[in-house]
Amino acid sequence: MRKKSLFVILTWLVAAVAVLVLYLLRGVPLVKEILVWALGIWPIFAVLGGIALIISVQIIGRQNLSFNKSTYLPILVSLIATIVLLLIVEVAFRLSTPFPGTIATYEQNRDYMYFHKPDSTGWEVSPVGEFPPIKLKYNKYGFRNPDFPIEKDSQLRVVMLGDSFIESRQVPYEKTASAILQEKLASSTGKPETLVINAGISAYTTTTEFLLLKYQISQFKPDIIVVFFAFNDYTDNYQYKQYVNHPDFDTKGLPAELMPEAYSKLALLSPSAWLDRHSALFHFFQLQKTIRATRAQSNQVVERIASVSCSLNHQEPSSKTSLRRTNND
Repeated sequence: MRKKSLFVILTWLVAAVAVLVLYLLRGVPLVKEILVWALGIWPIFAVLGGIALIISVQIIGRQNLSFNKSTYLPILVSLIATIVLLLIVEVAFRLSTPFPGTIATYEQNRDYMYFHKPDSTGWEVSPVGEFPPIKLKYNKYGFRNPDFPIEKDSQLRVVMLGDSFIESRQVPYEKTASAILQEKLASSTGKPETLVINAGISAYTTTTEFLLLKYQISQFKPDIIVVFFAFNDYTDNYQYKQYVNHPDFDTKGLPAELMPEAYSKLALLSPSAWLDRHSALFHFFQLQKTIRATRAQSNQVVERIASVSCSLNHQEPSSKTSLRRTNND
């Protein structure tokens, strides 16, 4: 029995050393991605660690411990009961969630990394954390527009390509740049049938936008294409290269210092990201967490503005006094 106790203690020491080594090497890209991946499933590690701790205490504290079903049956029953309970809650959330619709509006796409699911509905937290969240509706093509036919007659068609600035998930559809532009164009040209297609997708870059234009947008035969790009598009182009492995994007000849660290494929395998796409229960709590964090940030901004305003108000009399003195002089 002493050998078993010694083995348990050595196992915990090895685990502690492994965690310490990972922490010390956290700056290494691969280790960093492993840590990010592991943090995504910390509840699983917590449960397994708790079970391991219980077994370890039993092995060390009870000399007559026998490895039979009577020892582990309660633990097994508890695990099965927990899993069944989570499944029941998951089904309940899918049937009666306050945010009905698609759990996640994104899906992977071999041509341009990922894309919105056609005819999907999602939710996004507003910049100030308002409740309920903003409802997002994507049409049969996966764009944030009402449905429209592929064929066009004399209709003026404009496509807006871009990232989150164009998609504008944080505001209602009628306040997006594409909806406002469509209203202005229809009014100024006298053509109410004018259509502005919102082809903005959050986190897209000029590379993925080009691929989207090539494989998807061209079928709509747009008259005008508006491309929005931000300063981070260049670095993101390189980071996405391993997911969008396409000859239309080439990094040959670029200086090494301009090459940022590419994303690891472990990022796409993050268990938390998978749960957010497939679990209504997990997605609901993630949404609530985002709402709380957004409200906290919004309150901090309001407090800072109020603080600056008070400071300016306190300084105002002295400024007026100095002005009076100047005028008197």
